[in-house]
Amino acid sequence: MASDMAVWFHAGKPVVPIRWVLIRDPQGVFDTQALLSTDLTLSALEIITDFVQRWQLEVTFEEARAHLGLET
Repeated sequence: MASDMAVWFHAGKPVVPIRWVLIRDPQGVFDTQALLSTDLTLSALEIITDFVQRWQLEVTFEEARAHLGLET
């Protein structure tokens, strides 16, 4: 894992400070991912934890749509 702060730049838009976290699976099962947050007060571990919790929620929504016919 690596983490630092940077700025997100897009022409014609204000610069946005971000914290980035690069996560890599040492066993090579999962792809390397970069997680980004505009909340600079979060630690790298908190960003990863939030991502994992959000991913579990997204999977639940996808399964509900697929099996129960719920709309997005």
